[in-house]
Amino acid sequence: MSTFPIGIILESLRLPFFSLQPLVENSIEHGILHMSAGGRVLLRCYRLPAQYCIELEDNGTGIAEETITHIRQAAFSSANGPREHVGLYNCYNRLRLMYGEAVSFCLESRPGAGTRVRITIPADRALFGVCQPEESRG
Repeated sequence: MSTFPIGIILESLRLPFFSLQPLVENSIEHGILHMSAGGRVLLRCYRLPAQYCIELEDNGTGIAEETITHIRQAAFSSANGPREHVGLYNCYNRLRLMYGEAVSFCLESRPGAGTRVRITIPADRALFGVCQPEESRG
């Protein structure tokens, strides 16, 4: 795995507007703010041979497995839109509007060890250049 400065990947890979902001906000609000000190949010962007990866990881309080299962169901499988976890749902669906079913979201967490969201976009589906506002709306 090669790691590149965030600017190189994010300058050219098209992402819908506000597709990462809610993830950062969730890391801070639900993980870092509950810590007494030492909170960290890390954004990594890199290219593997067949895909682009964007990872957002925090060292916050983490989430119990049963809660993670509930979040995944609410955010990634709600046909009529979620009643909760709206930010994650919107991130996922904005990327799906742009990249189709090929985009994937992986949500991992351990209580006391933090949370990681990994977004993968197949390299053969990746779009490059400046994203216009109308493109990010689908």
